[in-house]
Amino acid sequence: MYFVNCFKKLFTSPTFWCSILATAVICMFSGVYNDRETGTKTIIEMFAQYSKAAMLGDVSLNSYAVFKAGFGNWISMFVPVVTTLASVTIFVDEQKSRVSLFTLPRAGIVKCTIGACAFFLLAGGLTLMLGFALFALLCAVMFPPLSAYPAEMSAQFIEYTFWQGTAMSKIFGVGGTGLCIIAGLIETFVYGMVCSAGAMVLCVFSQNKYVTICTPFFLKYALGQFSMMLGVKATQDPFTVNEKLLAFANTIHPDGINSILNYSQNVTAIIIINGAFLLITAALFCILRIRRLKNGT
Repeated sequence: MYFVNCFKKLFTSPTFWCSILATAVICMFSGVYNDRETGTKTIIEMFAQYSKAAMLGDVSLNSYAVFKAGFGNWISMFVPVVTTLASVTIFVDEQKSRVSLFTLPRAGIVKCTIGACAFFLLAGGLTLMLGFALFALLCAVMFPPLSAYPAEMSAQFIEYTFWQGTAMSKIFGVGGTGLCIIAGLIETFVYGMVCSAGAMVLCVFSQNKYVTICTPFFLKYALGQFSMMLGVKATQDPFTVNEKLLAFANTIHPDGINSILNYSQNVTAIIIINGAFLLITAALFCILRIRRLKNGT
């Protein structure tokens, strides 16, 4: 089965495991603590410079807070790369070898194309989710858990972090921070699928893996900057905030799908937009690839 063979290649690919490791490492360089004298400190700096006993003086340094901080600007920027590096390499190498022109017709062009589409999306989600799972384990080892802090400090952190009306607040009420991390990893899986969809479509047109991987990187960055520009414009005057423009900016932000559990507004719109994006890109990939394969290209 083509789909299974693709995943066999993925799990035996050093690029896949390096992408997972790279995700965890990039998260380590996210800012987590604002020092008045030296500025913002990264996660790895806090671990290197402070003992766990010293960390117990600031509840914002508990392992769950650090895990959340890992979803910072650096990993957000490089998500289109780490989620597609392995899958694009596998797909492009296969296309260049021309083996598919002989094997796919026997296996079924339509079935194999749908399998390739599912492989791309699932591989992207799996890479990012496993990378963040590794990062979560490192956070648990390197930083104290929320339960290690005094009850008053923990209560303040919970009130500040888990806003009422959000899905994450309800999840925390059911299973604490452990269940919140699991929910966050599931959310990250979907985020990885969305971020890998653009490269999937480009694979139909280009056999240059570097162009295929880097183009979505630049497009995502441009959309993120455009969304931030709209958000700044909507809040220029604090007395007359343009709520509609602000909501639109948050909805179209490419990282919105990775935060829906912490949002109380625009959740439905974000899900619809990202769901539609996945469906459109999957349909484009399948239609274009089937036509090219039938034409022998």
